[in-house]
Amino acid sequence: MREPRCYRAVMGASPDSDERRGELAVGLGWLVDRLRTMALDKLDAPYAPEPTRVVAARALAQRLADAAAALEHPADPVWRDLPTVSAAAAGDLLAITGNDLLLALEGQPRDAPVPRRSQGRVPLGALLDELAGAVRELRLRL
Repeated sequence: MREPRCYRAVMGASPDSDERRGELAVGLGWLVDRLRTMALDKLDAPYAPEPTRVVAARALAQRLADAAAALEHPADPVWRDLPTVSAAAAGDLLAITGNDLLLALEGQPRDAPVPRRSQGRVPLGALLDELAGAVRELRLRL
């Protein structure tokens, strides 16, 4: 399955594009690819500190979905919990939420205040740093 258009667009982005957005897109593309090609029994196997790799992917996808919701409606974000998915759909869930986030990031200033689900607001740059770090951490653990 091909990566969403925005992953490819950011990977070939112009020099003036934000470095963290590009890092986030590339890291997400790698994770999605890895999860989609990993054996189902390995995805469902015990994986500390989360119970399984599927749970780890879903937790990251929830963070991405929350960030996208906050960017799309900063005055009154609608927080929605992601569904629990099978091992076969873990990569797809991450691809969808990552795509939504990357689309929501377009045109956003780096210092824009972004609401959090439980902790007030944070500058977009700090949120991008945090999400890129979470993607990098999961990527290294897989």
